[in-house]
Amino acid sequence: MNAATRRMAIWHTLCCRRHIKMRELAEMYGVTTRTIRLDVEHLSLTYPIETVRGRYDAVSYTHLRAHET
Repeated sequence: MNAATRRMAIWHTLCCRRHIKMRELAEMYGVTTRTIRLDVEHLSLTYPIETVRGRYDAVSYTHLRAHET
């Protein structure tokens, strides 16, 4: 799976689950957590994604309403 395909798959996963640990994403896509972190960073330039650093390193999809943008 190339980076673009994986990123779209990560985006789809976030749309469905809204919150997931980076470690879980890494296991799902067979890559390292560093790769997931870079993919999420790339996606966050376009999509409303929030990362939570700390013990569990998670990522969330934050849906913004039109009046909040």
